[in-house]
Amino acid sequence: MEELLKHTIQILVMVGAGYWVYQDSRKRKVKYSDAWIVGTVLFLPVIVAYLLYREVYSKRHKMSQRQLVELEMRKRAEANQQKIKDTRKAMEDMQKAEMEKNSVTVEEMEKIKAKRLADKAKRLKELAEERELQQEEIAKKMGISRR
Repeated sequence: MEELLKHTIQILVMVGAGYWVYQDSRKRKVKYSDAWIVGTVLFLPVIVAYLLYREVYSKRHKMSQRQLVELEMRKRAEANQQKIKDTRKAMEDMQKAEMEKNSVTVEEMEKIKAKRLADKAKRLKELAEERELQQEEIAKKMGISRR
């Protein structure tokens, strides 16, 4: 009979501790409350680990709604800044590529201008020679000596 009473008291203590852990964990919104309850009922020394966990958990800083909103806004602002930074980098790379392309184009344009100037000088020389020939022909027809 004493054994039965002893076991009954042990069971009542374990269930009572489990109930207390249940009430406390729900009130404090402790993570894994179900696991703590089952652990306490099955193995009473788990209550010591629960008390330690509860103290550590309760000392964590809990942010107010305003702080959470500010944190979210800060994260979004940082994301936007990173996006802007990436966009600027892409634009600078594009600009650099265009500048390189333009510098090649400028060099090609200088070559084309030089070739055109050479062709123009050659054509002017040809026209001058042709004009000279025409003047000599006209002078022969008119009987005028040009020299």
